[in-house]
Amino acid sequence: MDYRPFCSGRCRDVDLSRWLRGGYAILGGQADADEDGDDVSAGRVPAAPTDEDGEAAD
Repeated sequence: MDYRPFCSGRCRDVDLSRWLRGGYAILGGQADADEDGDDVSAGRVPAAPTDEDGEAAD
């Protein structure tokens, strides 16, 4: 049998087990639950756009 890219069925199964247990997880910082970048969990609402003088833009 062909186990590419592994040398044997055992090595393939060991690798699969590591994937299923999260052994290959990429560590990262705290992810924002909202994909658009707004911090909804903290109750923050994005500021309204303003012009150069700080006045509310139309």
